[in-house]
Amino acid sequence: MGKIIDNLLRPYQWLEKWSTHKHTVPLFLFISIFFALSALCDYRWNFPYFYLFFASFTVVQVAALFSEIRYTKQINKVRALTAGREGFRKANSMYLRFERTIWVGVIAFLIVIIFGCGGLSMFGAVDISPTLILCLIYFSITVYLSIVGYVQYILLLVYIVQIGIDREKYKHISDLVSNKLPAEVDWLKSLTSLSHFYRAIFFTIGAFYIIAFWFYCTAPGFMASTSHLAYFILWGIIFFAIVVTFPIVSLIEFYQIKKIVKKIKTSYLIEIKRNLARNTEREKTSVERTILNQLFSTSILSSSDYPIKNTLGIVYAYSLALINAMGSLVTLLQLGDRFLS
Repeated sequence: MGKIIDNLLRPYQWLEKWSTHKHTVPLFLFISIFFALSALCDYRWNFPYFYLFFASFTVVQVAALFSEIRYTKQINKVRALTAGREGFRKANSMYLRFERTIWVGVIAFLIVIIFGCGGLSMFGAVDISPTLILCLIYFSITVYLSIVGYVQYILLLVYIVQIGIDREKYKHISDLVSNKLPAEVDWLKSLTSLSHFYRAIFFTIGAFYIIAFWFYCTAPGFMASTSHLAYFILWGIIFFAIVVTFPIVSLIEFYQIKKIVKKIKTSYLIEIKRNLARNTEREKTSVERTILNQLFSTSILSSSDYPIKNTLGIVYAYSLALINAMGSLVTLLQLGDRFLS
C-alpha cells in the first residue's frame, strides 16, 4: 500500500516504467472492465448522462496518459543529450529536483478532492449509489492524470526558461550540434516539438473541462445549484488554471525558445572567432578559410530564429483559447445578471 501511495505522489516513477514498456492492452482492459461494471450498476442505480460521462472522460483519460508517456520519453531524451553540458546543468538539476518532489502528486490529489467534494455539494440530483461511487473513482483517475500532465506542462516551461536565462555560455557547442544550424539542433527541436504537442493536447483537454463543467451545471438531470459557493470556486479554478495560464505559458515558451536559439547563434560566432584567432597565431590564415568562416557566420546570422514552424498548431491552440475565454466570459456575465436581478 505504501508503495502505491508513493507512486501516486511521485508520478515520474510509474511514468518512467510506462515509457519503456507497452501498457496499451492492460489500460484498455481496465477501461473495459470498469465500464462493464459501471454500466451494470447504472442499470439498477441510474446516473444522469452516464454513457456521455464515461465516453468523454475516457477520451480525456487516454489522451492525458499517452501525452504524459510521450513527455517522459522526450524530456529524458533532451536531458540525456544535454547532460553535463555548461548552460544545461542548472536546468537539468532543477528539473530533476522538482520532478521527484511529492508536490506533483499532492497538487493532483488536492484538485481531485476539491472538484469531487465541490461537485457533490452543488449537484442536487446526485444521490449516493454504487454507480455514483464508480463514476467518482473514474472521474478522480481522469482528473489526477490531467493535473499530472498540467504540472508537467508548467515544469516544461520552467525548464525552458532556466535554459534561456542561464548565464553560462554554451561552450563547445559543436559537440552537441554536429555542424547543424542553431535552430536545427536535435535537443532543441525535441524540446520545441514537445512544447507544441503539449500546447495542442492540453488546450484541447482544457476546452473539454470548460465545456463539461458548463454542460453538467446547465443540464436539468443534475439540478446544479449555481448560487452555491462551490460553483464559484470551481469556475474560478478553471478560469485561472486554463483560460489565463495556458496562453501565458505558451507565449513565454515561444519567446524563451527564440532566446535559446539566439544564445546558440552567439556561441557559434564566438567559437568561429576563437578558432580563427587560434589559427592566426599558429600560421597565416588562408584567404579561402577566411571566406568560409565569413560565409558560415553569415549563414548562422540569417538562419531561422525558431526550430519548428507550426502555423496550424498555433491557430488551433489560440482558437481554442479564444473559445475558452468567450465561454468563461459568457458564464461570468450570466452570473453578474443573476446577482443584479
